[in-house]
Amino acid sequence: MPTSIKEKEEQIKVLEAEYQKKSKALEDHARIREAHIQEVEKSIEHYGSRLGLCFSRAQNCLRFMFTLIDSANPDREFSFNLRVDAATNSYELLQCEPALEKSANLLEQLNEDNNLSRFVCLMRKEFKNTYN
Repeated sequence: MPTSIKEKEEQIKVLEAEYQKKSKALEDHARIREAHIQEVEKSIEHYGSRLGLCFSRAQNCLRFMFTLIDSANPDREFSFNLRVDAATNSYELLQCEPALEKSANLLEQLNEDNNLSRFVCLMRKEFKNTYN
């Protein structure tokens, strides 16, 4: 019987060590995730204050809104809605307000290179060139 108790005590020690290891890993993961979230929030704030960019989720799409484009009316909003078609795995431009002549070309390029960040920058530049 003493052997059985010793074996159980050893098993408990092993389980406690595993628990501590996994608990620390979860804490580290949570700390890294929180740092990443803060970094993303800081970037979003920067985009909003410097470029007048904000975005939000709309029904089945992502809405990008710009201000600070029209120097005569910096609060004027320029926007577009974008989604990914699950069947074709390609981007679709659902709305662009006000309309841009080159939006179809920019969308085609986005679907070729899959560089969303570049697309957003080019859309802003096109709004600025067209309506400023």
